[in-house]
Amino acid sequence: MSVDIEFWSRDAKSTQTSFDRRVDPSGLSLFSSSVHTSNKIGDYNDSTCISNKRQLSSAINNTKFINSTGVSVKNSTSQLEASAFTSSKKSALSISASVPVLNSVETVFRTISSSSQKQVSSRQSDTIELRKLPNYLSTLNVRFTSSSNVNVTNGLFEILSTDGTTSPSGIDFKMAEIIHPSTSKSVIGSGDASWQDLPSATGVSSDTKLSVTDNPGVSGLTFGVSSNRHDWFVAISKKDVDIGVKDFTIKFTVDYL
Repeated sequence: MSVDIEFWSRDAKSTQTSFDRRVDPSGLSLFSSSVHTSNKIGDYNDSTCISNKRQLSSAINNTKFINSTGVSVKNSTSQLEASAFTSSKKSALSISASVPVLNSVETVFRTISSSSQKQVSSRQSDTIELRKLPNYLSTLNVRFTSSSNVNVTNGLFEILSTDGTTSPSGIDFKMAEIIHPSTSKSVIGSGDASWQDLPSATGVSSDTKLSVTDNPGVSGLTFGVSSNRHDWFVAISKKDVDIGVKDFTIKFTVDYL
């Protein structure tokens, strides 16, 4: 049986609710500076985009940490002109079948959190409770697909250094699972009520992970049902805690049966 995991995003200027921009094997960049020339230490991201070295980088949904239960959503009709991005690494997909009845699949893509960019147009923000954030405004849609119906369990997100062994240095992350199929921001979803902290921890193993729901089904609408596609939606926010360009990887693992 073949399986795959893909990272998808939604163009910030889109009038649709679908996630139709593939993030991997490119990178993800998060900026706190309004002019995108640098990141301000201690400030969370005001914009998020897909990045390729020396190529245009499209603005996607941005979710900014406000407090433990609050998120600021920024919409944009702009594109960002990117320069000096590090080369992104194509998703490394590996499957382990060491356990006879339970398989595990993981995918990793490399991202960069700081670069030189120019802002093209302005954005407007909307601050809401985290549980009122609709799926379509999340940072990422992670899609697990398989050639036959399976159950998926124990999904975990990690933020790691580029070698994949330790937490990244100089950047603190917040993540949350979003479960909110409605497009209305007045409806309360059933995802995480508060952000999960994934702090910087130079040179040590990553012990903090974001756990996500088992068996979400297609577009996260059919919980608890075996399917050949399962979708998770996550909000991501980050801040720099010291100077310099920061590289990191986002890793997602899940078991399937």
